[in-house]
Amino acid sequence: LQHLLERNEALSECDSRWPRYVIQKTKITITKEKLPQVYDDLKSEMSGAHCDETDGLRMYWSGERKWVHIRPSGTEPVVRLIAEACDQNTVQALIDDVVRHLEDVR
Repeated sequence: LQHLLERNEALSECDSRWPRYVIQKTKITITKEKLPQVYDDLKSEMSGAHCDETDGLRMYWSGERKWVHIRPSGTEPVVRLIAEACDQNTVQALIDDVVRHLEDVR
């Protein structure tokens, strides 16, 4: 609100300048025991990614404004995938790459 007040603009004017992002969530059935292998494969094959393993594996490419998070569910025998990027094609490609790796170890 402070930004709108200082700029003396409508919300729609500010919104039109901000970048748009697409987020996609999905899940795949896999046992948790296989995840360390998947994480290692993804880190070696998806080059240029910064990785954070605090809660699953979060891979992000800061220059490309995209990321994917792979983590086991705490309540179901599934792995949850969340990806975000500036367009649907990039988001889908991230999800497809991760799903391919998960299916290879099932």
